[in-house]
Amino acid sequence: MSRKLFDTPTTMENVGDRAHTVYESEIRHLVEPRHSGKFIAVEPESGDYVVDDQIVGALLAIRTKHPGVPSHITRIGHEAAIVI
Repeated sequence: MSRKLFDTPTTMENVGDRAHTVYESEIRHLVEPRHSGKFIAVEPESGDYVVDDQIVGALLAIRTKHPGVPSHITRIGHEAAIVI
C-alpha cells in the first residue's frame, strides 16, 4: 500500500490509535485467524504491514520498509502492543 490514510502526520502519541484503526478496517480480515499468534507491525501513514513469527523479524522488516517512521507492533489475536 502506498496511499495516505490520515490528513495529519502520525506521531508517537497517536501511532497506536491510528494503527489500530487501520488494522480493524483494512488488515484484520486478511490476517486473522490464519496468522493468529504471529506478530504484525503496522505503519499507519500508508497502511503497510508485515507479519512475522518473531517480534524482532516484524520490527526489522517494518523499519527496513519505513525507516524513521513511527510504527506499531501487536500480536495477532491479542490485545498487547508495542509502539516503536
